[in-house]
Amino acid sequence: MRRYLKRICCDVGLFLFFDHLTLPFGLGLGLGNHRAIGILFRPSVHYRLLGPYVPTWRERLRDARKALLYRLTLSNRALHVVLSLDPYFPAYAKDHYRGGRKVLPLVDPVNLHGDGGGPTPSWLEAIPSGRTLLVLFGYLTERKGALTLLDALTELPPEEALRIGIFFAGRIAPEIAAQFEEKFRHLGTVQPMLWLGCENRRLGDDEVDRLLARADIVLAPYQRFVGSSGILLWAARAGKPVLTQNFGLIGRLVRDGHLGLVADVDSESGLLAAIRRIVHDGIDAFFDPGSVQSFVAERPPQRFAAAIWHAALDC
Repeated sequence: MRRYLKRICCDVGLFLFFDHLTLPFGLGLGLGNHRAIGILFRPSVHYRLLGPYVPTWRERLRDARKALLYRLTLSNRALHVVLSLDPYFPAYAKDHYRGGRKVLPLVDPVNLHGDGGGPTPSWLEAIPSGRTLLVLFGYLTERKGALTLLDALTELPPEEALRIGIFFAGRIAPEIAAQFEEKFRHLGTVQPMLWLGCENRRLGDDEVDRLLARADIVLAPYQRFVGSSGILLWAARAGKPVLTQNFGLIGRLVRDGHLGLVADVDSESGLLAAIRRIVHDGIDAFFDPGSVQSFVAERPPQRFAAAIWHAALDC
C-alpha cells in the first residue's frame, strides 16, 4: 500500500479488510504523508454487551489482544477512519479508546441482484413439496455447523422427520469432506423418513435465489462465529427466516431485526430443540416480515458506497 500510494500519487489508501492491519498500525507503522481508511469486519471485545457471552480462555485471550491492538491502532496518526460492519462497535470504541471517534458504522449492503430467470435446475425440481424445507448454504465448514447439524438430526423423532427436508447447498470444505460424507450417509440410514439433499459446489447467484424461494427456513448454525454473515442478508432479501446462534453480532442482529430464531446451536441438543420448535410452532413467534423489509431497505449498496466515499473525501 505504501509503495503504490507513492507511485501513483494518491492521498488515501483504503483497506477493504482491516482486521489484520491492526498489528502493523498498532506497532506504529505509517503511510508516510498518506492517510488510511479501513473496513473492520470482526470486533468482538464488546460481545458481552450484545447478548449471552461466557468466553472461553481462547476467546478471552483473543479479546485481550484485540483490545490492546485497537487502542494502539486508533492512536496512529496515519489512520483516519475505521468503518465498522458491526453497528454496535462504534459506540463502544468511543467510550473505551482515546481514538474511538475514528470508528464509524458501515452498513453491510444487501445486493438486490438476480431475477431468478431461466430453466429450473433438475436438483431443485427433485426437492419434494409438502415438507418444511431447511436449507444450509454457502461454503460449508465445521465452523458453519454442517457436521453438528448432521449429528443433531440423528435424534429427530421419525414422525417429525417425515415433515422435514434438509438441503445442503455449497462447496464442502476439503478438511471436513470425508466426515461430511460419512455422517450424511449415516443420517440417511438412521433417518429413512427424513428427506436429504446435497449440491456440493458453489452455486450461482440465480441458483441461490431460486433455492431460497423454495426454502422455508435458512439454517446458519454457526459455532461461536465472530462478525456478521452474508447469509443473513440473502435470507432477509428473500424474506425467509433464519435459525442461527444466539452469540455475538449475528445473534443480536437477528434478535433486533426479528429475522428469525436464535438458539444455543453449539450443541447438538440445542440445535435439535430449535429445529423441533420450528416444526411444531412455526415461524410467526420469532419472524416479522415487516421488520425484515425494513432491515433490507436500510442496507442499499449505494449507502455502503457513499459512506466509504465520504470517509475518503474527509481525509
